[in-house]
Amino acid sequence: MVGTASLRWSLRLLVIFVALAAAGCNSNFAFRSDPSESLVSGHFSPEDDVWDRMRAGMELDIPDNPRVRKFVRWYLDHPATLKRMQENAELYLFHIVDSVDERGLPMELALLPAVESNYTPSATSRSGAAGIWQFIRSTGRVYGLEQNNWYDERRDLVSSTDAALDYLTYLHKYFDGDWELAIAAYNGGEGTVSRARGKNERRGKDIDFWSLDLRQETEDYVPRLMALSTLIKHPRRYGLQLAYIPNRPGLVTVETERTVNLADAAEKSGLDKKDFVKINSAYVSAVTTSRPTHRLLVPAHKADTLEKVLAELPEVKPQQFQVATYRVRKGDTISSIARRFGVSQGHIRAHNNIRKDLIRVGQKLTIKGGKATSFRTVAAAPTRRTYRVRKGDTLWSIARSHKVSLNALLQSNGLSKRAVLKPGQTLKIPTVREASTETTSNDGVAS
Repeated sequence: MVGTASLRWSLRLLVIFVALAAAGCNSNFAFRSDPSESLVSGHFSPEDDVWDRMRAGMELDIPDNPRVRKFVRWYLDHPATLKRMQENAELYLFHIVDSVDERGLPMELALLPAVESNYTPSATSRSGAAGIWQFIRSTGRVYGLEQNNWYDERRDLVSSTDAALDYLTYLHKYFDGDWELAIAAYNGGEGTVSRARGKNERRGKDIDFWSLDLRQETEDYVPRLMALSTLIKHPRRYGLQLAYIPNRPGLVTVETERTVNLADAAEKSGLDKKDFVKINSAYVSAVTTSRPTHRLLVPAHKADTLEKVLAELPEVKPQQFQVATYRVRKGDTISSIARRFGVSQGHIRAHNNIRKDLIRVGQKLTIKGGKATSFRTVAAAPTRRTYRVRKGDTLWSIARSHKVSLNALLQSNGLSKRAVLKPGQTLKIPTVREASTETTSNDGVAS
């Protein structure tokens, strides 16, 4: 009997050992060696680790349905994506979590940048959306994000986070407190989501998010966020070990009134040039502009050093870093465009990957370092457009979908912000040239 009992205990220990080993093999992230820097659910307060703080503020009801499970499985099958997400988030996540917490919003929203850009401030999509929160130009301008040849505030961590949370708060109110619809509209637009609900309502169908017929990207957007939230909320359940990110600022702000080259500032401060420029990618040409005050983000331990360096660095001439986008017109050649901007033909070829001088009408070219007067005069050819109002449309959603500011749309149609739209009503969509001459207001100017 004793021998049988010993054998049973040995088998039990073997099973436990194999289970622990399997859990270790399935883990995507290793804890740091210092126990105080580990994340073990239940042992640390939200003051210790930003993931713990995030979990403490999660409040959305996540359904256990095939669409969510599909993306849970996808993330588990792509551990490299989760790993990069955490590496990218290390510097930025505290500020985002802190901003969400300050507004009392569901902490799941702090994971939206993971879905949008994998926490990459320099990210740009094929549709032109930019920054950690992936604002398109028109929406960015509606929410006060400055965009010009020097500075793109959509790429600024602080400003874009404020704007994104303002937008999400608006969408939450617009959809009567339904976060699923609000999150879907952040991706697809409130007009699109409203029309899909109206279509279901007319057919006697449910009008919740999961019942709507939307484009595939938007249909996947909400379950993707919920799947990621599930993994972050229950890492042990899925055999994950999340990299420790301290619940304190990864970046601090340093201000300067001088025009300086970011690469030079990084080199003299002992910072990695590429990383510093990426963190401050709102500065389009990696040079601070001629604004009254420039805000730079820097790892906290380098703030004092950078302040001293900025005070001593020689100022640069902004013109040599000027950047513009030019759309090729009929009759243009590489040589004529080069003469217009005061740059060499080789310069244009190099920055636009052009071979054999082949360009086409409508093609966009990036011009760097040209004559300032040329950059002020370039404008796209005007095109007259109209739009017929549909049920569920709002002035803001129409402006957003046509990439113009709300103020420009109102001016073109002689409307006030309180105007009531009627299905079938025809609106004039301002041309690029009309929008570009609009007076700046709180609603922004057209892109």
